[in-house]
Amino acid sequence: MFGRTFRLLSQLPAGKAAALASAKVLLTVLAVCALLYVASMKAIKYEVESNLQRLAEVTAATIDGDLHQTFTDPKQETSEAYNRAIEPMRTAQEAGHETAYIYTLVLRDGKAHFILDPTEAGDEDGDGVDDKSHIMQEYPEVSEDALRALQEGIPIAESEPYTDSWGTFISGYAPIFDSKGKQVGIVGVDLDAKDYVAHLQGVKNAGIIAIVLGCLLSLFSGVLIYFGQRTALAHKAQLIENQEALEEAKAEADKQNVALLDQQNRLEDAVKRAKLANEQMQVASARFGRLFHGLPVACFTFDSEGRIHEFNDLFQSLLGIPIEQILTQTVSDLFGETSRFTEVFSAKEVEDVEWTFTKSDGSTLILASSAFLMGGDERLTGAIGSLVDITERKQLQDQLNKQLEELEEKNRLLDTLSTTDGLTGVKNRRALEQSLHSRLSLAQREGRPLSILLLDVDKFKQLNDNFGHQVGDQVLQQVAQILKDTARDADVVARYGGEEFVVILSNTNVEQSGIAAERYRSAIEKGKWEHRPVTASFGISTYVAGSFNHEDLIRQADEALYHAKENGRNRCAHFVELSDEGLAA
Repeated sequence: MFGRTFRLLSQLPAGKAAALASAKVLLTVLAVCALLYVASMKAIKYEVESNLQRLAEVTAATIDGDLHQTFTDPKQETSEAYNRAIEPMRTAQEAGHETAYIYTLVLRDGKAHFILDPTEAGDEDGDGVDDKSHIMQEYPEVSEDALRALQEGIPIAESEPYTDSWGTFISGYAPIFDSKGKQVGIVGVDLDAKDYVAHLQGVKNAGIIAIVLGCLLSLFSGVLIYFGQRTALAHKAQLIENQEALEEAKAEADKQNVALLDQQNRLEDAVKRAKLANEQMQVASARFGRLFHGLPVACFTFDSEGRIHEFNDLFQSLLGIPIEQILTQTVSDLFGETSRFTEVFSAKEVEDVEWTFTKSDGSTLILASSAFLMGGDERLTGAIGSLVDITERKQLQDQLNKQLEELEEKNRLLDTLSTTDGLTGVKNRRALEQSLHSRLSLAQREGRPLSILLLDVDKFKQLNDNFGHQVGDQVLQQVAQILKDTARDADVVARYGGEEFVVILSNTNVEQSGIAAERYRSAIEKGKWEHRPVTASFGISTYVAGSFNHEDLIRQADEALYHAKENGRNRCAHFVELSDEGLAA
C-alpha cells in the first residue's frame, strides 16, 4: 500500500518532493523506533538479570554452608536440620511472587545434584513431574551457566530462557561458602519465562506502535506536502500526535522500569527480613546450645525414627559410648526397648522409667529415663531425652530396705520377748492384763459374756523341795504346753506368776466356762509326768453384765481358786457357786 502511494505521489507535479519527504520521515521514524526498542530491551534484560543475580547472592548469604554439607540422604528431608536449612530459602521464595523455584546444587563427579528445595512435594502444575527436587537427585538438564557457577564459584545470570523438565525459566546463580570460605555449592533462582516475556512484551508493543505510526506519518506527510499549504497544519498536528504516541511508549517503558524497581525493593525487604530472622535463629540456637550443654543431667535429642542428633558431654561420659556409634545407631539399638524413649511419639508418658544399662567394660548402671516432645502439634521437630544415674541411690535403698527388714524382725522379736514369759513361752502377766482389758471392753460393748480360769499347780513347793527347781521349771513348761495344746484359737493362755496360769475364754458363759475348766484340768491330770503325778486347781469367774473390770475378774477367780484348793485340790470351782458362808470361811 505504501509503495503504491509513493508511486502515485511521484507521478504528480509535486509528487517527487512529497515521496522523498515521506521516505525520509519513514526512515527517520524507523531508525528512532529501532534504537528505542533495542535500548529498552537491553535495559529490561539487564535489570532482570541483575535482580536475579542479586537475589541469588542474597539467598546464598543466608544459607549455613557448614550445615549444607551434612545433607547426603533424601531421608534427611524430614529432619529438623533440613527444615532449619530451607527456612531462609522459603522466606525468599514467598517474598518474590514472580519467583518460580529456589534450590541449591552441588557438583559430584562432574554432575550436578540437588540438595535443598523449599518447594512442597507434589505435582501442583499437572505436568507429570514432582515439583520438589530431593537431596542428591541428579540434574542431567543443568544449563552451561549453572555448571560454570558450580565450577568457578562466581555469580551468574542466564542471558536467555532455557527449558528443562520443570518448565522454561530464566535463572540466576550464586555460590554458597562454608565458615572456612570454601565453596560448597550454589543457589539457583528461577523466574518463569512467561513472566520474563511479559516484561518484554510492553516494549515490543511500544516498538510496533511506533513503527506503525512512523509508516502512517510518512504516508500522511506525503499527502500533506502534496496538498500544500492547506495540509501543512494537518501535518503539524500529525507530528504532535506522533510525538504524544512516542511519549506514551516511553511512559509505558518507564512504567515497566518502575515495576521492576518495585520488585527489587520487595526482594531487598525480604532479604532484610530473612537476614534478621536468621540472626535471631542463630542467637536462639546458641542460647539453646549453652543451656543444653550446661544441664546437670545427661541429655540428647532424637527424632521419631529414634536417630540421635545432639547430646551433651554428660551423656557421653555417663555411658562411655564413642561419638560415631551414637550418631550411627538409633535409641533402640543403643539402649534396647526397655528404655521406652520412642514411646513418647505414641502419646505415652515416659517419666522416671527405671532400666539397666551394661557398659562396654561390663559394668552396669541403673538409669531413670524421661522424654518429652519438642515443637507443637502442627510442627513436631523431635524429642529430648534425659538419663539419671540412680545406681548408687538404688544400692543405698536396697541396703536401707534390708536394714529396715532386720529392724522390723528385731522389733517383732523384742515385742515377742516383751509379751512372752521367758520360761514357759506363753504370754506374760503384762500381756495378760492388756488382753484381758481389751477383751473385757469388747464384751461390754457387744453385750457378750467373758470368763477366765485361774489355775495353780498343786503342791508345787513340795515338788521343788523334793526334786529341785530345775524339775519344777520343767513341770511349769509342760503345764504351759498342755494348756496351749488344749486351748481354742480364741483362748489366751498366760503365766500369772510362779506356778499360777490364767486362760481367757471369750464369749463363754458360766456353764461353758465350767466345761472348759474341766477339760484343762483333765488334760493336766492325764499328762505324762516323769517324777510324780501333777494336778492343778482351777478358780473360775465370769463377766455377764454391769459395771465390771479385769481386776474384779481376777479377784473373783482367785477366791474361787482358794475355795477349790481348800476343798481337796485337783478340782474346779466357779465364783458364782460359792455361798456367802463359803466366802466368809
